[in-house]
Amino acid sequence: DTLDAADGHALLCVDDVDALAGPRAAEEALFRLPNRVHDLGSTVLYSANVAPQALPLSLPDLRSRLQHGLRFSLMPLDDQGRRDWLRQAASARGMSMDDVVLDYLFRHYPRDLDSLQRLLDRLDRTSLAEQRRITVPFVRGVLTNV
Repeated sequence: DTLDAADGHALLCVDDVDALAGPRAAEEALFRLPNRVHDLGSTVLYSANVAPQALPLSLPDLRSRLQHGLRFSLMPLDDQGRRDWLRQAASARGMSMDDVVLDYLFRHYPRDLDSLQRLLDRLDRTSLAEQRRITVPFVRGVLTNV
């Protein structure tokens, strides 16, 4: 039983609920899941590519159950959101990135979060090793050595 893995854990995550929609047995198992997880002293978290009301479910009670509770919709970050994320992630590591540095990065480096995370890791390691602040000349040097 898959739920045996949840025993003793505070959270069980079910990803891609939309991929499980359709087969009656799968939907019934999803419907019973919260009660069974609760009996184990855990909580269940669902994720899907669409909101619960848009899921192609054949079991109306499952749709109702999935609509109950706290829901979040995740949206891609725009450039300002990426700048805010990068500044906050740098700050969490004890690094300061001013607007001039961010402007330079966003003109000369890919803006996807994966690339920005790798760059932040590299800037963190290099600035610690060289005991340097994060400035445009420093960033330029790190980027030329990528």
